[in-house]
Amino acid sequence: MAKKVGDCNISFIIPCYNPRLEDLKTAILSILKQIDRGDRIVVVDDGSDDSSGILETCKIDNRIKYLRNKTNAGVSFSRNRAMKECSTKWLTFVDADDEVLPDSIKAIKDELKKNKNIDVLVCSVGWQKRNEYYEFPLMDEDEELKFLKVDLISSVGKHPRSIGIAVGKIYNSDFLKQNGVLFSNHVTRSEDNIFFLDVLMSKPVIKIAPVVMYLIKDNPYSTTHKYTENVWYAFSNTLKEFEKHMEKSRTYEEALSIRRGKYVYMASVNEFNSDNYRTLKEKKAIVKEILSIEQNRNALKAFYNTRGSFIKRAMIRCLVKQRLNTAALLFSLRNKVVA
Repeated sequence: MAKKVGDCNISFIIPCYNPRLEDLKTAILSILKQIDRGDRIVVVDDGSDDSSGILETCKIDNRIKYLRNKTNAGVSFSRNRAMKECSTKWLTFVDADDEVLPDSIKAIKDELKKNKNIDVLVCSVGWQKRNEYYEFPLMDEDEELKFLKVDLISSVGKHPRSIGIAVGKIYNSDFLKQNGVLFSNHVTRSEDNIFFLDVLMSKPVIKIAPVVMYLIKDNPYSTTHKYTENVWYAFSNTLKEFEKHMEKSRTYEEALSIRRGKYVYMASVNEFNSDNYRTLKEKKAIVKEILSIEQNRNALKAFYNTRGSFIKRAMIRCLVKQRLNTAALLFSLRNKVVA
């Protein structure tokens, strides 16, 4: 398929691994109802245990391309594979348990027609959890790239949600290829953050679109809610990747310290929140080992100063002081309140 200057055809890349078929079908249909003949949906089956249902779902329309990885290679590998095979001028990412909102694709294409020389179109994203719904604030179009990068690294700032995710954005596929922007295959946590940081490092022409394009659905079956073995190792890999992108300045170092503190907190949540096979004593030993590093404790203090929730600040304070029995109790109470 030849790419033209005014071409507005889009590839919607959906990686999946053992998905709930009803969720995958909802995601695909949310796109199919809106797209044109030249658009494509690329479903990458990441070595699912049973691919028959996925393949059958992909046969409902000839604009859907099905790819299958021989082994479970991860979401980054799957996205990269689809990006390399992309035949349209534009591409975007959709998770198998989310959906594209009605009437948004036409509005997106109207923006692309008006802004032919852009590299990234950033749309608004909605988030749904149970009966609650809100929209992430859009990043500022005129904001200096430096400050966008600082916000992305720290994960706090004015608009970390809108810049820290790969979804809800339309990318010029030629821009990504020319700048060698791909997902990092060895990063398994915050891979979206590293990807968009790579995009920002390539100095793209960004346009903000007043379009609510994408709906993130809080899915209790997703990997986000599951216990992850050796999660601190995964977070450490991500921190190293951030360091590669950082300029040597106090501003960036402070931003990365906040990010580190967030990861220490999340690793503790991963242990205390989960019903894994470990005893409480073993869980505390793992968290204690993470907290034995002074840099991690100092980072937690930096992260503490960014949190508004009383109970979350109390949990962080217990971790800083290594009061792990109290921390475990607070995590347990928080789970009961959330549930």
